[in-house]
Amino acid sequence: MRLATFAAVALVCASTPLHAQSPFDGTWRFGPEATHVSGIRYDISLQNGAFTCRWCNPVWSVPADGMFHPVKGQSRYDAASVRIVDASTAVFTRKKNGRAFYQAVDVVSEDENYMAFSFTEISAAGKIESGTGLWKRLTPKPVGAHPVTGQWRELWVKATSDDQASFAIRIMGDDLRIEYAPTEVVVAKFGGPPVKIEGDSRGTTTTFRRQGEDAFVQTDYRDGQVASIVTSKLLNPVTMEVIVENTRDGSRSRYTAHKQ
Repeated sequence: MRLATFAAVALVCASTPLHAQSPFDGTWRFGPEATHVSGIRYDISLQNGAFTCRWCNPVWSVPADGMFHPVKGQSRYDAASVRIVDASTAVFTRKKNGRAFYQAVDVVSEDENYMAFSFTEISAAGKIESGTGLWKRLTPKPVGAHPVTGQWRELWVKATSDDQASFAIRIMGDDLRIEYAPTEVVVAKFGGPPVKIEGDSRGTTTTFRRQGEDAFVQTDYRDGQVASIVTSKLLNPVTMEVIVENTRDGSRSRYTAHKQ
């Protein structure tokens, strides 16, 4: 699931005596449900036969003819298709290396002040994430434009994924080790300096600090800047709430993990 790596490598412990088993030791698995509350501001335009993603960096445009067109400068996709269904609905599809992996359907309310959307994303490994969400309009629609046009604020997204990642944790005093999949491993100390997440292709480094008896905070860094802050709290001996704050786009996601 999207952002699962941040949360997975974070699921480590509260204060524990030296040599005592941590209540977080063992194997954990994320539940399929997640809620994202972002506050992200979207700025998109669909008018005069073309779609423009103005909030994307870099900004890109394609004809809104239902065909796939190249998109440059985006790491996750290299082609996009925009199809107008009717006066309130549009469909957006993305490709990477010739494979369509993401599709969203946007439907604007009758008063044009809200936009509901649904999406489906399929990873290269065939894992599926789908969900629904709601945006609120911030700026008026230009005359003659399709009603998806304008600046919007995301109110919430509820997503379900069949990629229920599992991970293993081992705590000994201030030392901790987390294995995510078998390919990503982090070995660190609570209160210690940033350490590299081995196997992470994005070059992420991370730190851990305790927050009371049943919670902790992980801070991830990329390119010398804070990329995300993960707060994990033990709800009971077999359930953990994990909140991921993406400092780059302002998104906030909530996951639940269950001890196996």
